Amino acid sequence: MAVQPVQIRSFRVCFRLERRIHKIDRWRIPLPFGVPLRGLGYAAVALFAILFAARLPLVGDVLGLLPAPFRYAILPAGIAYALTRWEIDGRAAHAAGLALLRMRLEPARLSAFRPVAPLGQVSFDDVSVASDARGARLRRAEVVGPARMIVRYPVRARERRGRLVLERGAGDALWRGTEITLQPGQRAVLR
Repeated sequence: MAVQPVQIRSFRVCFRLERRIHKIDRWRIPLPFGVPLRGLGYAAVALFAILFAARLPLVGDVLGLLPAPFRYAILPAGIAYALTRWEIDGRAAHAAGLALLRMRLEPARLSAFRPVAPLGQVSFDDVSVASDARGARLRRAEVVGPARMIVRYPVRARERRGRLVLERGAGDALWRGTEITLQPGQRAVLR
């Protein structure tokens, strides 16, 4: 018998193995591709979650209204099917759920593999912002006082919602810049 060559369009298919059940003893499962073991695990967890939720005050009353075959067979199978089909960024539902749980429980900032507190307000010494090859333009920024800014291009200044809004005006660079002093808590927005 001659062996037929198999064309593989992507090796991702080859290495993405999923264990499935096709037969139980001599009985063939009537699904074309069998039942994934992961789906059986999801169904078992869903059934235990439903049994646990049935003992809760409000949720148990709602679950008690459902017929027993729907509550103990169809609902866990539906949840298992949805979780088996649901992939987030190529991850299985349980792997994505664990990653989300880790993200929520672990600290957001690390330094030398230790948690650190988030930085509060950061203050700088003199910061110079110069134009580049694309031309002279103001960079978008928000400056919170106390601060002293020197703007070397013509600007239109207006007050809006308690903030000083600076927009680039017409004209070339100024020989002497315009000095703007912000008191503590005052804000200037560069657009």
